[in-house]
Amino acid sequence: MTLSYELGDATIKSITGYDYGGTKRDFNVGGGPWIPLLTNQNGYSKQWTQELQVTGNVGDRLVYAAGAFYMD
Repeated sequence: MTLSYELGDATIKSITGYDYGGTKRDFNVGGGPWIPLLTNQNGYSKQWTQELQVTGNVGDRLVYAAGAFYMD
């Protein structure tokens, strides 16, 4: 989700993301195709991110950008 708000010569933007994924597979940890030793590798992952940006200009000579990023 992206939200943007303009304040005169500056723009504030908030970017939020969420991702969830899962996996279920067998993995060969043996000595090759002749001796297969299989293990289950089941798992999931969740990721949440938040970014805040401030961009703008001051007069004709200064253009700026600043921001912060968080990921969990």
